[in-house]
Amino acid sequence: MKRKSGRLIILLGLLLIVVVVGGYFLLTGLPEGTSLFGGAPPPPTAVPVIDVVVPRRDLPENTFLTSGELESSFEVVTRTMAMQEGLITSKSQIREMVNRERLVQGELLYRFQFVEAGLSFKLDPGLRAFPLEVDQFTGIVGEIRKYDYVDIILSGRVDEYFMQKFPLTLECPDPIQPECIRVGGTRPFPQTNIEPLTMLTVKTILEDIQVVKVITLTEPVQVQPGQPTPTPAAVPTMPRGWILILAVDEQQAEVLQFGKDEGWTTQLLLRAQEDHTRMTTTGITAWILLDPAGPYLMPIPQAIPHPVDEAELPEGIIPAYLAP
Repeated sequence: MKRKSGRLIILLGLLLIVVVVGGYFLLTGLPEGTSLFGGAPPPPTAVPVIDVVVPRRDLPENTFLTSGELESSFEVVTRTMAMQEGLITSKSQIREMVNRERLVQGELLYRFQFVEAGLSFKLDPGLRAFPLEVDQFTGIVGEIRKYDYVDIILSGRVDEYFMQKFPLTLECPDPIQPECIRVGGTRPFPQTNIEPLTMLTVKTILEDIQVVKVITLTEPVQVQPGQPTPTPAAVPTMPRGWILILAVDEQQAEVLQFGKDEGWTTQLLLRAQEDHTRMTTTGITAWILLDPAGPYLMPIPQAIPHPVDEAELPEGIIPAYLAP
């Protein structure tokens, strides 16, 4: 019995020593590089340092975040924190977007606070969006991009009516007939020619028009004989044209709509990126090209004279040039 009591006293003493030593180190801390049970302690968990985007000032909701707005109203700062889902860490993530709620200066930003800006945010006051469909030629083979500037040429045919039929007549056979009219109430003249002369006119009508959006129209590529038929989701396509959304005022929209309804042709001219100069052109008609006093001086073609003998005309007359 005495041996068992001695052993119990020894065990209780050792346990008391461990408790005292452990309590001491818990209160004062372990020496650097040691642990309570021996060996090196685990390294401390490193907190990451990340870049985040925060507003420089309070911004109201529905602010269109252009490049200029991002530069002036937002900044990138460094924060010691763990990465969070949807956290905005770069200005490019919210460029040309709109905030759905008010943004507070210095607060973190998240994706759910922003939506893509609609087309109305990209129009300056006083401008309207006008759709213009172009093909490979009029659309400059797809080289027009969003925010490019273009000039627009409109060309179409105009019916010209002459005051008299040909050959010219100075009198009406019967002034009572409806085809005769009186000029000044005295002298009758024939009415205008029933058959008009159709003449072409071409003019640059709009300049420095911004393209705010480009929509590509596609068509499926024909599968060559012997090739496997692709699945509907994998059918290759190619562009067949584009719809350009132009920023125009209401007067310019009326001109474009008139040309469209008349079936006239529109041709786009792509401007250099920083070129916003305006030019005054004459427009082009046959008269302007052939006008002897005009800038182009195109020659007027003349008939080539050829001799004809007094006899029955043979078939297949071949004109011959006569030297003057």
